[in-house]
Amino acid sequence: MASFLGGPSMMPPSPVEVLEAAAQTVDRHLQADASYGDLTDQLNVPSHKQPSLSGLNDYDYPSTVDPRIGADCLSELSTVKKVPLPPELVEQFGYMQCNCMMGLFPEISRAWLSIDGDIFVWNYEDGGDLAYFDGLNETITSAGLVHPKHGVFQPHIQYLLCLTTPVDIVLLGVSFNRPHTGLDELVHSEMHLLPTPLFTLPTDNTHINSIMGTALGRIFMAGKDGCLYELTYQAEDGWFSRKCRKINHSASTLSFIVPSFLNFSFAEDDPLVQITVDESRHILYTRSEKGTIQVFDLGEDGKGTSRVAAVSLQTTVQNAALVARNIDRSNFKPLVHIAAVSRTESVNVHLVAVTHAGVRLYFTTNYFHHPRSRPSMLSLVHVRLPPGFSASASPQKPSNVHVAHYKRGTLLLASSQTEDNDVLWASSPDSFPFQNKLMETHATIPIDGRTWALTEVPLPSVSQRPADPNAPIRADPPLVVTEHMEPVRRFILLSAQGSHLMNKLRPVDQLRQLLIKNNGPDSEEVKDFFKLHLASQACATCLILACSKLAADKQVSEWATRAFFLYGGEVQINYGAPSIPPSTLGPASLSTTIGPTGYSSPAPISTTVMTPGPGLSSSFATPAQALHPSQMSTPNTAFGQQQQSLLQQQQQQQLLLQQQQQQSLLHQQQSQQQHQFPSFGQEVFYSPKHEGICLYLSRLLRPLWEYKVVSDVPFQNRQGQKQIFLASRLSGEELSWFLQQLSELREFITVNSQFASPLVTESLTATPLQRTSRLDVSTQLDEQTRRRQLVEAQIKHEKQSMQYNEELIQRICENLGLWKVLCDHQFHILASGLSQVGIAIWMMKLLTR
Repeated sequence: MASFLGGPSMMPPSPVEVLEAAAQTVDRHLQADASYGDLTDQLNVPSHKQPSLSGLNDYDYPSTVDPRIGADCLSELSTVKKVPLPPELVEQFGYMQCNCMMGLFPEISRAWLSIDGDIFVWNYEDGGDLAYFDGLNETITSAGLVHPKHGVFQPHIQYLLCLTTPVDIVLLGVSFNRPHTGLDELVHSEMHLLPTPLFTLPTDNTHINSIMGTALGRIFMAGKDGCLYELTYQAEDGWFSRKCRKINHSASTLSFIVPSFLNFSFAEDDPLVQITVDESRHILYTRSEKGTIQVFDLGEDGKGTSRVAAVSLQTTVQNAALVARNIDRSNFKPLVHIAAVSRTESVNVHLVAVTHAGVRLYFTTNYFHHPRSRPSMLSLVHVRLPPGFSASASPQKPSNVHVAHYKRGTLLLASSQTEDNDVLWASSPDSFPFQNKLMETHATIPIDGRTWALTEVPLPSVSQRPADPNAPIRADPPLVVTEHMEPVRRFILLSAQGSHLMNKLRPVDQLRQLLIKNNGPDSEEVKDFFKLHLASQACATCLILACSKLAADKQVSEWATRAFFLYGGEVQINYGAPSIPPSTLGPASLSTTIGPTGYSSPAPISTTVMTPGPGLSSSFATPAQALHPSQMSTPNTAFGQQQQSLLQQQQQQQLLLQQQQQQSLLHQQQSQQQHQFPSFGQEVFYSPKHEGICLYLSRLLRPLWEYKVVSDVPFQNRQGQKQIFLASRLSGEELSWFLQQLSELREFITVNSQFASPLVTESLTATPLQRTSRLDVSTQLDEQTRRRQLVEAQIKHEKQSMQYNEELIQRICENLGLWKVLCDHQFHILASGLSQVGIAIWMMKLLTR
């Protein structure tokens, strides 16, 4: 069998030993990918009673202009296209008499515009498929698209369009000319608004400002009187309920005996303006015009409603000021947006509020480390300042933010610069995975016109979670772990000029962009990509492109393969005391060096580092300078003791951050196989190319390796008896995808094995004085021989490891192929004919054949 580095192995072990060794490699890298903390760990929040602050340090928003980081060439957002408003709508503006509103329905790829009592809906992807409804006599005050409850309406009604006026609440049916099988089908389908309303209900003098639906079909409405309402509907009238009615969840029981006009007259003037729902925890949040945030518990099943807590803006500002004592309080008000944080993003953080200055306020609703508890409070746990607040940051910072969007760590802010133009601020932590601090890149994009709406296209989740409800709850891993199967995130910004479609670039998209821009890997920008990311991480990202067999990716695949070998490094030997390999990126305020595997942790004074590969050769024989050397300069007499005190504070902060940085190196420490040599403290590491292949393989196998592939599904037979049958959790199409990805990786290993060159690279991390004291001149020749033997042994071990991986991939592909055949021929029926013992024997044979 051809190995990755060429040459036959000496004595092939038994098949069982091969698979066990390869399985241990997969386990090791899966454990390394699991070495990430919760969002509260990155924010340094130990409990709900100890809030923290971030955004004041340079490393919170590393300067992408600095050449040591090399991220200036990377884009966070990429404009896909700009689509103007349909010409028919532009004409309608001339007939407006009272009110005009705009919004987005990303679930069906549509935008909407209401002019007085008419509403127009069109496809924001191309400006076509314009539909309208003009059956209302009053001005439309709000519009919302919701999922219908199961079993209430006919199957052709796939969504409900809820419209409110000062007089009525109207439910319209929405259907499409094609079956609703996914968002891609809806983009190319023709939408129909049913001309006859399904339900019409009086508002009872309640002005509705906003509408939000849940996955179960519930419809919540934000009232101008400060109350939360729900529109309930059912198929038939009940003994004590009508088909459709409005419920006030903010009023007490006694309020039902008070006439509605009295409630309206004496209500406090603090209208609700936004509703957001956390579907993962079944919690609803509201934001009022004056900044009050309320928490409503929808119950374990999402069918209840009870108000839990309410926090005024004054209390929020006071608590934020106690955390950020030196920051002007005006930055903490008013609130312009709230966003629920799902359980897949954080276990302890439940809500994020955004202020007009771009400050993020993080909240929790229960005690830490009790993820299954119901909400009981609303407590501020962290204040995150936007870019521009650190000592060396540029004076530009977000201001006059009027529209915001936050989800899965990505924050978008529409900041008004003039009355006619906005600037879009974007920040994301995806470029800095496995860090013990929240580090984010940020960018700005000019926007023509004023932003009316900003949202994200909903995408199917790729999180493969255990079926066991008692399994520990944990946030999803960083994007680099799942980017090979993550769809590209898309954002839509709507203005009076039209829709602006943007893609959030994954690291693999950034690498593709760099390869195309530079016509290959031979450029400083591609080299900078390997500086920013750990070399093994960058190699794993390269493999996503290099293994692609799509015709459109042929050239990019060749370039990615060249980059893999050009910057992938070789087997490395470290001499000296360090027991932890270098990190991807340290805090920007620390002295840093370019290490053997990319951007490294703080290096000791007078450290000599030789980097692997022809493209990353760099040596620093002098003390490494900080990214902002002006901060560390010797204070002159003009500044005196004030500058000396500032220098001492910065030095103390550096020592603390160095200790914290060592903790963030856990990921690479767990992903490297080390061989200790006690006589000289030598460590031999796999090459980043080898680690990149193992990382990519483990990430491909992650959904199959860690979670159940079958599940028990209850059903009722013809006799009315309840039974349970065994069903495959993966469909035939999904198994085909895994087969294709694994086969392409195995082909890459086989085809490119001849191009590997076992060059030897040494990482000398001891000072010259230490090396002289340990290595006598008379023994240098013996030491060189020892080094050569170590490298040869490691290369041989690496060859063997790659052969084991090839064998594992082949065996897995054979089993997945058989699994796909079973799924294509109704797996549940085949399994139902076997006993429990038979199923166990059958599964054992399947996995060990």
